[in-house]
Amino acid sequence: MGTSVQFRSDQIRSAIFTHPKRTAVALGLFLMIVGSFEPFYVRIFFSDRDALRRLYVELPYRKLPGFRPLLSRVRELTPLHAKVALWVPPGRWNEGYEYGYYRSVYLIAGREVVPLLDAADHFLSSNLDQADYLVCWHCNPGFAGFKTVLRTPDGFLARKR
Repeated sequence: MGTSVQFRSDQIRSAIFTHPKRTAVALGLFLMIVGSFEPFYVRIFFSDRDALRRLYVELPYRKLPGFRPLLSRVRELTPLHAKVALWVPPGRWNEGYEYGYYRSVYLIAGREVVPLLDAADHFLSSNLDQADYLVCWHCNPGFAGFKTVLRTPDGFLARKR
């Protein structure tokens, strides 16, 4: 039994010294695998999944606190295929409006979200005229012709009169 163990170690030693390139590649691969290991890969199986799920659901909306809950209520209160105009302050496309607009398309899927600003920060009154509903996040701009349906600390939803 001792002879077979000795024979095996001799074979390994011989393979290492007769094929140095192969050995270097295998060693490099081994070091990459060991070096890329993260404790998170194990910790994820023992974490609080509900808390993690809540965190990941809210993660894309950190820049817009209260936006997701507001639009969840909008989804409940508006019919499918309704045209919903969106107003997000500060009223500049590249300073938050674009982000809110593209996020809202996913949150109230099934409704047509129409922007009230274009990329050059021009107000699009024609889109407001075509809208059935108006959603305003963290503001109350007071657009005429709409009646409030929902008011929360995060914003409001209004229906065209």
